[in-house]
Amino acid sequence: MYEVFRTQIMGEVFTQINKVIKEKQQEQGWTVQREDQKTVPFTFGSVAFNIP
Repeated sequence: MYEVFRTQIMGEVFTQINKVIKEKQQEQGWTVQREDQKTVPFTFGSVAFNIP
């Protein structure tokens, strides 16, 4: 259960946050050059998420 929370749920949260930021910046004329997967270390382990 702990692994599910760390990898899937937290990863989805960060992916959604990045999606909103990307959409807001595109409204201002910004463009996306590449879409990468990022990893953020936490005390409970690393969380990977996608930059859409």
